[in-house]
Amino acid sequence: MVQINAGSIIGQFGKRCKKVTEYLLAERAIHFVGSDAHDPVHRDYQILVDAYQYIRERYGKEYAQILFYINPQKIWQGEHVIVYDLNVGKNFQKISQKLFRKLKFIR
Repeated sequence: MVQINAGSIIGQFGKRCKKVTEYLLAERAIHFVGSDAHDPVHRDYQILVDAYQYIRERYGKEYAQILFYINPQKIWQGEHVIVYDLNVGKNFQKISQKLFRKLKFIR
């Protein structure tokens, strides 16, 4: 299961992060969206509203509902989450390797 922060969806963490996020969303490889709102003074929950609207407009209402409502509720209730069959190609490997090198996870 994969969770992505709402800020990654709307580009808060830069173009590279958004590019990887877009790819994962297009492949339906994301299962949850988090707020990253550890500090409500500097990070409010509006970012979740913005991310939900973005996903709904770009990827459809059904996927947005799964990410923001259905899968979180399933976890809370101890049920299996909705997972799509992934068709992640070679492009994902290239994108992830570049990202990991940039973040110095792979040397």
